[in-house]
Amino acid sequence: MRSSLKKNFFRRLASQGFITALSFVLPNTVFAAGINNFADIVRKLTDVMSATIPGLFSLALLLFFWGIAKFVLNTSDEKAVAEGRKTMFYGIIALFVIFSVWGIIRLLEFTFLPP
Repeated sequence: MRSSLKKNFFRRLASQGFITALSFVLPNTVFAAGINNFADIVRKLTDVMSATIPGLFSLALLLFFWGIAKFVLNTSDEKAVAEGRKTMFYGIIALFVIFSVWGIIRLLEFTFLPP
């Protein structure tokens, strides 16, 4: 019963965070000036992604630290230690993916959008 309440809480928290992030990002794209060429499309995409990357990076870092806390605080419980190790691993993978996407976005931005 308790684990299902935790799952529902985290699902609701994730969906509310996603809706909140969209409420900050969408007005910039919806009310923006018209798109006239490919550079405008790339600029809009990089603007949206540049606004969301720091939040995603923060969540991934929080996930990693959550795994560290589980790993360190539950040293007597082998199952909790394994779960903490798995959470840290997923946090590192998420940080790597987000950092890679950020690099690709910066590459697109500097390739297609002159300063």
